[in-house]
Amino acid sequence: LISAALVTAALYYPSLPEQMASHFSFDGTADGWMDKNAFFVIYGLLFVFIGGAFAGIGVVMPKIPDSMINVPHREYWLAPERRSETLAVMRRALDQMGVATLAFLLALMIMTFEANGDAAPRLGMTSWGIIIVYFGITAWQVIRLVTRFRLPKLRG
Repeated sequence: LISAALVTAALYYPSLPEQMASHFSFDGTADGWMDKNAFFVIYGLLFVFIGGAFAGIGVVMPKIPDSMINVPHREYWLAPERRSETLAVMRRALDQMGVATLAFLLALMIMTFEANGDAAPRLGMTSWGIIIVYFGITAWQVIRLVTRFRLPKLRG
């Protein structure tokens, strides 16, 4: 996705105006503007920061004290015999959310680039669809993790 973002930026950059619409109201009308170079710097930094944050959290998670890991029934799931599997499940979820977040940002950036190709930049209703899909993925991920980290039923 980072490669796709770089290629996308390189393809769109020459055709975009020097002052770009960078913020849009709820109805899709442009209501904030920014210098093209500044926009692309922020776009690049955002991708690197968010991609790095998701990857970095997964890498350092094994070193984080249990008290700082927010998982339902922490004492059970972070017990020494289950800790590595629990962290592996959480890392996969972080990786998936990282990919979803970068894809979400890339889709919105492409829509922003496309909107800036018009004399009166405007985001279409598709942007709301992308937002709804992203929040749906987030909700699915939360439900999946809460369900995964229930306490097992005791046999009796």
